[in-house]
Amino acid sequence: MYLVRETAESAHTPAVVTAPVALTGNPPVLIAGLAASLAGAGIPVTTMNGSESPRPGAAVIVLHKGDQAPRQPGRYVSTGAIPIAAMVAPCDRFILEAISRGYRAVLDCDDTPEQLASAVQAVLAGNVVMRAGLAAQLAQDAHTRTHHQANISDEELRWLTQLASGMSVMELAAHEGYSERTLFRMLARLYRRLNVTSRGEALIVAARAGMIAP
Repeated sequence: MYLVRETAESAHTPAVVTAPVALTGNPPVLIAGLAASLAGAGIPVTTMNGSESPRPGAAVIVLHKGDQAPRQPGRYVSTGAIPIAAMVAPCDRFILEAISRGYRAVLDCDDTPEQLASAVQAVLAGNVVMRAGLAAQLAQDAHTRTHHQANISDEELRWLTQLASGMSVMELAAHEGYSERTLFRMLARLYRRLNVTSRGEALIVAARAGMIAP
């Protein structure tokens, strides 16, 4: 597992876990094994039945069987708890679905106690934890969606890249073989599709979407 995104409340050092981390789900043998691993790494652990509610700010690790889809974590989020999914050898599809549903990490129960504890500490510090390869996949998917949603052509993407490099509209028009007035009109249409009104805003949106280098 790798730390891939820091949220606004993230700390630069791992959180010190002083309150118990709650475990819930099935099967019981998996809960017992995960509890032993976390306790061995210095993470205080408690178990929670289906009717109990976690305290705000607590981490709740929801165990899943191998054939389960990620359970909806809304009941934990609504109490202010931080949901973490867990499974033995979770597949990429399960991890992506769990993160999209609101889990802050997916633990592999076969990881070492130190790896498990590190992931829990990172989540409690305000981070989302995911395999690096999946993080890259999500970033590429977001880039592709933004590109397609805005219906940006390769030519328009080239314009944004050149404008971001410092080229003026006059220089870009000459380089692309358009009059300056024509290029201004074409850029204005592009800005509308990006839901912005200026060159600067367009470059910010494109950089955030990964279409151009920041």
